[in-house]
Amino acid sequence: MFEERSRNPRSLGDLPLVVLAAARHDGRMPADIEKEKDEQKEDLARLSSNSRFIRDPSSGHRIHMENPALVLKEVRNVVEAARKRRPLDANY
Repeated sequence: MFEERSRNPRSLGDLPLVVLAAARHDGRMPADIEKEKDEQKEDLARLSSNSRFIRDPSSGHRIHMENPALVLKEVRNVVEAARKRRPLDANY
């Protein structure tokens, strides 16, 4: 997958994409592995030229349970952008 991403860094073109990631970690994983996983998550946002990466400071692993309002807001943002064929709204 990493090699494919190197060959085709924008494999989703301009499809709207929001990547949500936790900012809080529980400490069960070594720091270097946690850092690598964070970088991989951030890299997912590069799959599209119409994307955004959001690190939620109030959430751990279960963003959908710890900050459902953020998840709902960003799902709506992606749906609206896809429906109207426009860039993601940064202030949505």
